[in-house]
Amino acid sequence: MAIKIVNNMGVISIDNDIIENLAAITALECYGIAGLAAKDSGKAEILSEEDFDRAISLKFSGNSINIDIHVIVEYGAGIQSVGDNVIEAVKTKVGEYTGVKVVEVGVFIEGVAMD
Repeated sequence: MAIKIVNNMGVISIDNDIIENLAAITALECYGIAGLAAKDSGKAEILSEEDFDRAISLKFSGNSINIDIHVIVEYGAGIQSVGDNVIEAVKTKVGEYTGVKVVEVGVFIEGVAMD
């Protein structure tokens, strides 16, 4: 599924993969994030770039979106601060880059990286 934005010049279609990758890259840029984790594996292992879609869930409602991200934090990082930073960064960047309103970002801490 893709999100479609209609304006007076035509239609812009943004594929889910684009939004998932943008959210993943943005989360990884945040302080305290060691990596992304699979949302459905039950194991806290850091995903490689080609598996980022396994860490992100998108829920669409009209022209708005909710994003869930599953992450692994670095040992010693304040989990609440890291989560708050990820929420703010993902909400801002995905909204700015796509023009889609990001209603909510859920951050799920799946593990702590000890190295």
